[in-house]
This record gives sequence, C-alpha cells and structure tokens, in this order.
Amino acid sequence: MYKLRQNIWLVVLIFYFVISQSAISKIYKYTDDEGRTYYADEQKTCSYKPIINLPKNINQTLKLAKNENPEAFYELANLLEDRENYKDAAILLLRKAAEHNHQYAQYDLGEKYLNGGGVEKDYQEAVNWYRKAAGQNYPCAKFKLGLMYFNGQGVEQDYKQAIFWFHKAIELDNPDAQFKLAEMYAKGQGVSQDFKQVAFLYRKLAEKGNPNSQLLLADMYARGEGVEKDVKQALFWYQKASEQDNPEAQFKLGEIYNEGRGVNQGYKQAFFWYSKSAKQGYSLAQFKLGVMLNNGQGIAQNYKEAVFWYSKLAEQNYLSAQYNLGLMYLKGLGVAQNFMEAHKWFNLAARNGDLSAIKNKSITEKRMTPEQIVEAQESANKWQAEFDKK
Repeated sequence: MYKLRQNIWLVVLIFYFVISQSAISKIYKYTDDEGRTYYADEQKTCSYKPIINLPKNINQTLKLAKNENPEAFYELANLLEDRENYKDAAILLLRKAAEHNHQYAQYDLGEKYLNGGGVEKDYQEAVNWYRKAAGQNYPCAKFKLGLMYFNGQGVEQDYKQAIFWFHKAIELDNPDAQFKLAEMYAKGQGVSQDFKQVAFLYRKLAEKGNPNSQLLLADMYARGEGVEKDVKQALFWYQKASEQDNPEAQFKLGEIYNEGRGVNQGYKQAFFWYSKSAKQGYSLAQFKLGVMLNNGQGIAQNYKEAVFWYSKLAEQNYLSAQYNLGLMYLKGLGVAQNFMEAHKWFNLAARNGDLSAIKNKSITEKRMTPEQIVEAQESANKWQAEFDKK
C-alpha cells in the first residue's frame, strides 16, 4: 500500500512538473563554490538552506526520482513545499530523500518535526533526524542538536551536551553555534562566566562580517567588558555594523557623534545615523530624530517633521514622545494649537509617571473649559483602552 501511494504521488509530480517547468528558475539566488544553491546572499547560516542544483532538463530530474535518486527527491520536495495542494507530496518526497541518507533532507525533516510544518510536532523525531544529519557532518544539524539539548526539547536539558555540539558545529565554521556559545559564556550557562571568551567569539564572527556580533563587540569595547575600554574600537565596530544596516548600531553611532564621545561632536553625522536607524523602526532613534528636528540640530529646524516622529512614537505609548507631542499641541508648533490634544497626551504621559506631564496637564487645564477637560479625559481613556487591546 505504501509503495502504491509513492507511485501515485510520483505520477502526480511528473504531470505537475511537465506543465510547470517555469517554477525552477524562481528559487535560485546564490551558488557557492561547491555547487550548493542558497535562497539568499548570506552563506553558512542555518536560516538559509542549500539545495543541489537540478539538471537543466526537468524530465531528467523526474527520471532520477523514479530511480530512487535522493537528490532528485530533495529537489522536487523543495519545489513543492510552498504549493498548497502539494504539501503532502513534498513531505513524502522529503522523507524519501532523508531515508536515502540525504543530509539536507534529514535536517529539513528535523525542522519540520520541530516546528510542526506539514507533520505533527514531535521533538524526539526532530532530534532523531538532526542526529542523523549531524552524523554526516552537516554543521547546521550539529547546531540544532545543540539547541535541542540547550532547550531540553526531545532530550533532557543538558548544557554540557549543548556545548559539545556547538563546538562540533563551530569546527565546521557555523556562525549560529559560535553566537550561541558566546551567549552561554556571557550568562555562565554550563560554563564559568567568561567575558574574555565572549569577546573572543564575537570578534571571530565580527571579522567575518556578522553585523550582530560587530554590534555586541562594539558594546563590549564601549563598556570595557571582556576587553579594555576603547572608544575608538567601539566606534570602528559600530561603523562596521551600521554599514550593514543594523539599526541599533546606527543609533549608537548617532549617539557617539551627538555626544562627541571619542570623536568631534557632529550633529550632522548624528542626524544622518539617527535617520537611517529611525527609518528601520528603531524607536530610540525616532525620538532622537524628533528632538533634533525640533531643536534644529544637524538640520534646519522643522517642527512639522518633529511632530511626525513624536506622533509615531506616542502612538506606541512612548512616554517622552507623548510628553513632547503634548508640548507641540500646547504651543502650536508644527500643528494647529489644540489644548484638548495637548491635555490628552500630557494625561497619557502622566499615567506613565512623567512628572513634567502632570505639571503641564494642570497648566493646560487652566486654558480649557470644564467640558473640554472631560472630553479630553475621555479621549485619553479611549486611546488607552484601544492600545491595551493590542
């Protein structure tokens, strides 16, 4: 019965691919020196899975699949997994490839069982398939096996075993394992807390261009943690991470220029980096951008733009932005003067503990009628209720 089911699915696949060969070209983004293709430009990270290139002729691949070729099974499974009507077929093909000892298929099947993707979630099965792929020296499988021990999923939690597998993955140059091991040294999980080792691991990743590690290494230089405090080194690594569009690094680089720490104070440079970070949604940068536009630092004063950034943050319940937005409405800067709106935002900031907001709320009330105060209070209550539902 099982063999019959396999043959039926294979017929369906042959029919499907003969009429839709165009799907092949959509999946390739990057091919490494060993002929592996990735879904994105980033290499050697478990967020991106490699696949072996298909033959140019789809019929040749289908012929290989009929002859129980594991690479062909794996390719066809990848092409089908995002097609709603072929998900069962994709899992069937993936399992066949895994049973034929295809390491990427074994790893992917582990991922399916870990996350419940097309199969019922089963941590023990995930461990089983990760272990098989790890036995074939697949670095991502070794990393994920370490994570399963770290989290106690499918196995008893065991930091020592987690560290063992992370080291095995690091030997194969896996950056995810290196990053996780650095976290364990930082928190003293399964090892003695050792910030020098943390800095060492972050540096190895940072030198290979990993932006998160560049950011964290910069933080360590800024604090003097695990390394000697060195503002220039902090600046160097923040710059590196910022050039790769890391929003937190961009914000921190803006802070360095804004405050003149280890560099000549430069509001234009600060505004530049705050802007890049703010456009990626980093709230601290958005607030600083609003302040600089409000004060005309590093750019011509622009109250309207300042109100734009304050409003974005105020709607996210950001206390300082709510207070500043209240001031803009109170004074009519960048918006039409509106005491009721000013009262609303002072009221909300006051609820979050801003003493200046409490004071300015009272000042605003002196310029309002009792009816306006009640209406503004109701507006604030409504806003808070809607925010709390989110």
